Amino acid sequence: VSREEKSVTDTVKVAAKMAKARVYYQARDWSRAISAYRDIPRDTDFWHDTMFEGSWAMLQSGRFRSALSNFQSLHSVYYENFYLPESLILRAIVYLYICKHSEMEKVLNLFNKTYRPRYRDVKSYLKYVGQSSKYYQDVEDAIDNNFSRGKGKYILPKQVLRKVSREGDFKRSRRYIQKLRNEVASIKSRSKDWQNSSIGRYSLKVINTRISKAKKKAGRQVREHLVSVKSELVDLFEQEGFVRVEQINSKREAIKKRVAGKDLPEAQVDDNKDRDFYIQNGYEYWPFRGEYWLDELGNYHYVGTHSCN
Repeated sequence: VSREEKSVTDTVKVAAKMAKARVYYQARDWSRAISAYRDIPRDTDFWHDTMFEGSWAMLQSGRFRSALSNFQSLHSVYYENFYLPESLILRAIVYLYICKHSEMEKVLNLFNKTYRPRYRDVKSYLKYVGQSSKYYQDVEDAIDNNFSRGKGKYILPKQVLRKVSREGDFKRSRRYIQKLRNEVASIKSRSKDWQNSSIGRYSLKVINTRISKAKKKAGRQVREHLVSVKSELVDLFEQEGFVRVEQINSKREAIKKRVAGKDLPEAQVDDNKDRDFYIQNGYEYWPFRGEYWLDELGNYHYVGTHSCN
């Protein structure tokens, strides 16, 4: 069925555009992939993922400034509850390529500060929570309370709860449970005589049994995703170690060149504050002062240069 007449934010239409961008990426056609990712509307649930996936394509094609521009939006305060540890590792790698060691160090420290506690939380939760229905109930409660941090000794962080809640299998299970609950509500809306009849009692028993089984299944799905999160973080911690080794090697080479008199001048980034080029091409230039404005997301431009010899 054609969705040509649907709005630009239509979920299926946007998902198709995402699929198109991913096909170009798999084909290593970086330019078309980047263009397709940029075609995703900002006011959709896909946009944040689009920024990250597009940054990979930019890195692959050597567009480091464009990738860093994306990260300025990805890592803004508006997305602090999004689970995206790989984006910090990728940002650090981009800084490594352009020899921005101090910025790289900040990003790696932020990665550790943010995700090592998350790893410990998930590990403890998996160790001490055993019932499948408990896994489901905790995630559902978080959704109902807009992912506010609950009470108790073993709880999950917002980023992880939000990630699990967006997984396709869990969303399908939750929709099914909600339909069953609607059936229960429909039965209870009937007359007392019908509810107390044999068919009424039997119908309620069957649906409640299905709800119980569906919750256990959804809980198992939650646990599988949490195990995946735990495994992914272990891999990323290892990658973070490798990146730090490369950082040390890069610093060592820079010192060798400095001793040999082959290093670049110290001052390079933003030496020239004149932004006539951007203004002439339709931009209004405002230097970033550490403040984020919602309407600026996606419009940041990294204008520094590399520091490599």
